Amino acid sequence: MIEAKLSEMEGKEFEALRRRADRNAHGHISQSLRLQVFDDIATLITAIGGALVMFLSALLIGLEYANKMAEIAVAIVGSAITLVAVWQAIWQPSKRARNHHLWATRFFAIEDECRLCLGGLGSADLPKLMKEMLAVTAQADLIPEHHWKRDRAKGRAAS
Repeated sequence: MIEAKLSEMEGKEFEALRRRADRNAHGHISQSLRLQVFDDIATLITAIGGALVMFLSALLIGLEYANKMAEIAVAIVGSAITLVAVWQAIWQPSKRARNHHLWATRFFAIEDECRLCLGGLGSADLPKLMKEMLAVTAQADLIPEHHWKRDRAKGRAAS
């Protein structure tokens, strides 16, 4: 084991980076789980609801007398199921859940490296970890306010 002594300033920087990586990792993993639940519910609705609507449609077709209210209800339920399927195809919650899981994994790796360095077992240097943290944060920036601020500042400087 390599025992590396960190200065007090480096220790504080590693601890701050570790806390930030931990917060980001937990935020992305919870968003990943939330999106996975939404996707599972939408899949359940489209699969079971679609089969149920087809069954009810087949029953209504075979009836000798027309029951308009039942036909309207089946059409409304079928339309709602179609809207859920369209929402699922457009919003793609499963793909977004995978992306959040990937980002959480990368943040957890940074946190682990910081924890090892704080314990004297790691060999990573602080600037490399900070650069990696910024790269992952920029990649995972779903509302790129940092880019908007930077672009707005460039626009003012160019004027």
